[in-house]
Amino acid sequence: MKQVFAMLIVLLIAMGGYLWLNGRLEKNNKTVKVAESEEVYFVASGEIKEGEEGELELRAKDNERVIKGFDAGFNYDSTAIKILEISVNSSIFDENLGNTNDESLGKAAIRGESGKSGSELSKGEIVLAKIKIKALKKGTTMFYRDRAAIMKVETSEGISEVGYEMPDFKLNIL
Repeated sequence: MKQVFAMLIVLLIAMGGYLWLNGRLEKNNKTVKVAESEEVYFVASGEIKEGEEGELELRAKDNERVIKGFDAGFNYDSTAIKILEISVNSSIFDENLGNTNDESLGKAAIRGESGKSGSELSKGEIVLAKIKIKALKKGTTMFYRDRAAIMKVETSEGISEVGYEMPDFKLNIL
C-alpha cells in the first residue's frame, strides 16, 4: 500500500513540475498562415475592433490546377459579427451564382464561376471573395465550414469538381 501511495506522490510531483514549466515557457503567438495545396481559407485584412467594420478574404490555393468556379459555405456566430456584404472577386469570377447569408442561423454561402479560359487564369493562391463584417462584441469568434468547399478546376481532361479542405478560422475582436 505504501508503494502505491509513493508512486502516486511521484506522479503528482511530475505532473505539477510539467505544468509549472509549461506555464513558464514563453509562448510564440505569432503565426503565419501557410496554405496547403487544395485548400480554401479565411484571412483577416487587419485588426478588427468592437463596433467597427472590417474585411475578411476567402482565399483558395491550388498549385497544380486553375480554379474556374467555387461553392463554399460556412457557419459563424451572428451574435459576435454581422455580415454586411459578400462580394465575389469579379476580376476572376465574372458569373456570380448567388450568395446567401442567413443571420438567424449564422450561415453563409458564396458561389462564383469564371467564363474565362484556363490560359487567362493563374494557378496558386487567389482571392475568391471579400466579406465585409461589423464586430458586435469583443472576444474570439469562429468561422466553421458548413460543408467541403467544391471547386471547379481545369484539368487536362476538362473541368472537374473537387472538394477542398476548409479549416476553421478564429477571429479575435479587440
